[in-house]
Amino acid sequence: MAIPASFVAVLSKRVEEAKKKMLEAGAVSQETAKTAAELGVEERHVRSRLAKHRGIVETSDGKYYVKATA
Repeated sequence: MAIPASFVAVLSKRVEEAKKKMLEAGAVSQETAKTAAELGVEERHVRSRLAKHRGIVETSDGKYYVKATA
C-alpha cells in the first residue's frame, strides 16, 4: 500500500520545521539536545524515519539534536 504524496509532503514540512527549531535552540550535539516538548514540536515528527534521514538524532534519554553534517 502506497503512502499518499500529501502525507509525505506534510510530514516533510513538519520535520524541516522541527529541524529549524533545533538549530535555533542550539540542539546540535548530544550535550545540547532538547526534548520535543522543549522544542515545541510533536514527538512523532522527530521520531519518524524521515527525520532520521534528515539528520535528526534521538539520544538515549529521549532528547533530539541535528547532526552537524545534516
